[in-house]
Amino acid sequence: MNISKVKGKWHLFPLEDVEDQNMALNRKLVIIPKDEGREKIVERLSNAADAGKIDSYVWTTPGLPMLIFVLLGLIAALTLGDFVWLLIRFVIGG
Repeated sequence: MNISKVKGKWHLFPLEDVEDQNMALNRKLVIIPKDEGREKIVERLSNAADAGKIDSYVWTTPGLPMLIFVLLGLIAALTLGDFVWLLIRFVIGG
């Protein structure tokens, strides 16, 4: 994704970072993106792209919190029951 789009969207996290070491640019993979360091990483990537040291496209991931989806699944399971069993009963006709 283009680094300018990453800057404008708060939910996109870069999966790579750059380090400027003695006239050489070192790109590294960010395994677990964290919200605390996002702005600094995006700024470093933007500066490197503006300087022409890297391409303006970087590897990103949406930072959707999985806890929301787990909570929705729990609420659905508690209110409706087991989806798989309901589906099987519906298909079998029982």
